[in-house]
Amino acid sequence: MTSLLRYLRFDFKRNKKLLIIFLILLVAIYILSNMLSVKLALDYYRTLDFSNISKVELRTSMFNSLVDMSESLGLLIFTLIFTIALTNQRVNTEQDTTSYNMLQLPLPKYIHILIVYLETGLFLLINYLMIVIISYTRGAYLLSKFRLYSLEYGIPINNKVDMLDILSEIFRYNPIFHHSRLDLIMGGWFVIIGISCLASILFTKRLNVGIIRASLILVAFYFITYMMISFIDRYQIENPITLLISGLILISINSYLIKNIDY
Repeated sequence: MTSLLRYLRFDFKRNKKLLIIFLILLVAIYILSNMLSVKLALDYYRTLDFSNISKVELRTSMFNSLVDMSESLGLLIFTLIFTIALTNQRVNTEQDTTSYNMLQLPLPKYIHILIVYLETGLFLLINYLMIVIISYTRGAYLLSKFRLYSLEYGIPINNKVDMLDILSEIFRYNPIFHHSRLDLIMGGWFVIIGISCLASILFTKRLNVGIIRASLILVAFYFITYMMISFIDRYQIENPITLLISGLILISINSYLIKNIDY
């Protein structure tokens, strides 16, 4: 346990700057896309002829494909880079003596892969919290504006005014929230992290794997990549068991491969 805590402490200190930079960039993307979404929504309502409108459609006005695309694509790209960077630190130790020293701690080698999952999961959790907070702020601001329109023109709002309902509407078509199903969200990222780790390990020069084994791994890599693309494109993978099994297969492959890296 002492070795594991030392590992986590050193690794956090080493990657703190990278984590902060990525979070700042992603927060900037989230804020700018939401601000633009608010501007577009308000500009649209300013051009409407309210004399011909019987009710303000609140929920449909909260949805914006620009925000969904910015948040999902930004989070996916930075998560892939972050995961690959963390894995690379463990498979290319000649670049960093700290990495080599950490790998000499009396811990099973598979722990190094589990730590990558843990740190990337924390990175994702922080991002999801930021997206929820920023989206809630956008929804609350638009709600206040729509109430103003409703009072000014005497037009009733055609939806129940509830922030939880509004947040649900905001996230309805966002791929990273996958219909607000926690099992699918976690399962999807479980697979994506596994693929990122596998790619980093496969392309390291220090891996000592035979041609047949490498070919089988690449075939598995192809099919699991297809599943990842399906998840991001919102194909209906409604069974989280599929994602869980795929993720477990990936983590098993990654744990096996890292044992065969020549340090």
